[in-house]
Amino acid sequence: MEKLTPSKNNIQLSPPTLHPPVITKEEHKTYVKEQLAQCCHQHEQNYKQADAETTSVMTDPSFELYLTTVSLNTNYDSHLYISFDGASGNYTSLIFDTGNTVLIVPYYDHIPDVSSYEVLAEHAVEPFGCPAKILRGPINIRTTGNSQQNYTLENVIFYACTGTNDPDYPNYRTANFGAGCVTNWRTPAEINEPMQSPLTYNPDYPYAEIKNGVPPDSGSGSPLVNSNSSLVLYRSDSLPSQYIMMDIIPNQNWMSVEVQNIWIASQTTNWPGKQTAIAFVDTGGGAPFLSDPNQYIVGQNWPGETNQCPFWTNINEGPLQSTNCKCVDSDITITLTDGRASLSYEIEVSALPSLATTNPGQPSEVFVSLVPCQKNGYMMNQYGMNIGGLSCLFLTVLVDYFNKKVGFNLAYWY
Repeated sequence: MEKLTPSKNNIQLSPPTLHPPVITKEEHKTYVKEQLAQCCHQHEQNYKQADAETTSVMTDPSFELYLTTVSLNTNYDSHLYISFDGASGNYTSLIFDTGNTVLIVPYYDHIPDVSSYEVLAEHAVEPFGCPAKILRGPINIRTTGNSQQNYTLENVIFYACTGTNDPDYPNYRTANFGAGCVTNWRTPAEINEPMQSPLTYNPDYPYAEIKNGVPPDSGSGSPLVNSNSSLVLYRSDSLPSQYIMMDIIPNQNWMSVEVQNIWIASQTTNWPGKQTAIAFVDTGGGAPFLSDPNQYIVGQNWPGETNQCPFWTNINEGPLQSTNCKCVDSDITITLTDGRASLSYEIEVSALPSLATTNPGQPSEVFVSLVPCQKNGYMMNQYGMNIGGLSCLFLTVLVDYFNKKVGFNLAYWY
C-alpha cells in the first residue's frame, strides 16, 4: 500500500473524553496519522472499485462496520471511518468514543457538498473546544464484507470544526464519533433540539455491539495499528439474547452503571463501601482506574503492587491531577450492577501476555491491571471507576439506544 499523508488527515486529534490519550510523542502521532490516512485511502479504493452503489437502506438482521485499533502499552482507542455526501468515497477517521455522545468532524471546509447539509448554528463551540458550525445532514459509514456498501445515517446533527481548540497548535482539531448513550441528550444553547449519538438516528438499528480484539502490543515502545475490532449493528427485532442488560444511570453526562465491588488477587477490597459508586462504560483506554478518597485500596498493601504506573498518574497540576495512586499487577474481579441485574468478570493477567509492558531499565514484564487513586483527575469529580478498555477485552458491550440500557457478556475470544 502506498504511503499517504493527505492534508485532510494532517490533524492533531483531541484526546478521548474519559481516559488519557494513547499517543503522546510527536513521532508516534505522525506515524499513526500516516497509518490512519492509509486506511482511509484503502477504503476509498475499495469504494471506487465496487459495483454496488452507496446504500442508505439496510434490511439484514445485522451488519458490521470497520474499526481500526491504535494501541500502545496496554492503552488503546478504536477509529471508525465516515464520509459525506458528494465525497465520492473519501473517508475521514474519527475516534470511536463511548465517553462522548455527539459527532464532531475536524473540518467544515472538507465537506464536499455543503448544500446537502442544513446549517443550524453558524457559531458554536464543540465540547472539546473547537469553534464549529452545527449541521444537520447525512453521514456514511463503511461496512465490511464484499458488498462495499455505505451505511447512511440521515439527518444527523453534528459539529463541524471551523478552527483549532488550541491557538498554539493550528492543526489541533477534534475528530470524535460519540457512541455513548445517556438518558438526557445534550442540547446546545445555539439550537433548540438535542444532539444525539449518530448511531441513534436510524431507529431501525438501535443496538450496537462493540467487540474489542486483543491488541498485539508486545511492549515494543511503538504504537500498533490493526483492524481486529468490530462494531456490529442489530435490527430492532434482532436483539442478541446472550447479554446481561442493565439500566444506564439517569441524568449522567457519560454512559454509566454502578460498580458493586472489586477484588484484587481473590482478596476483597471493601471498596466502594456503603456509598454508591459509578462505573463509566468506556470501551477504550487502558487499565481500570478509580477514585478512593476513603483509602479502602490505596491505604492497604496488595499482591502485585508495582511502581511502573501509567504516565497520567504523574500529572501534578490542573483538573487532571491525580494523587496517591497505586498500580497493581494482579488478577482483578469486578462486579457491575444496576441494582437488579449484575455481572462479575475477571481481568486475568496471565491471559494477555502479549500486553505486558517493559519499561527501560526494568527487565521484568509488568502488566498494570488496576490503578486506584485517592483523587483521580479522570473521574470528573465522580465517586467510582472507569472500567477501562482493558475490561472491554474481557467483555463485549452492547448498547441499547432505544431503551437506554447497556449489556455485558464475556468476550468471544476468552
